[in-house]
Amino acid sequence: MIKIDKLFGDKKNNGLIYILLAMGIMLLILGNTTKKDPQQEVNNVYSSRAAEAEEILSEIKGAGKVCVMISDGEKDETSLLVSPEKKEKRDAGVLIVADGGNNSTIREKLVRAASVALGVSAHKIEVFERK
Repeated sequence: MIKIDKLFGDKKNNGLIYILLAMGIMLLILGNTTKKDPQQEVNNVYSSRAAEAEEILSEIKGAGKVCVMISDGEKDETSLLVSPEKKEKRDAGVLIVADGGNNSTIREKLVRAASVALGVSAHKIEVFERK
């Protein structure tokens, strides 16, 4: 193993030091160029929440196939649930479309389950029958 003071003192190893230093700087620069889009991360999280809700709600007897959409009420599709600047939850509503959506008992169970699973007030959840 090469000692550090010997490495710096030896002129023939200076080229190696400069190469290693340049590679380190390049790695730092390249590592910082991949910026993550906070809104994309938010969309991924809430798409995942909707998928989990679909899976659990479809387990309710009589619900059948279930589709879930979570929205913050804004028309821009990229602004689901969270403002990236404020990072605060802004649930405006949940839309559930289910095979059993025409049955009032099933509809009530879906609303209660979605309210608990998603942490959304029951009055912000709508259930409809699938075609």
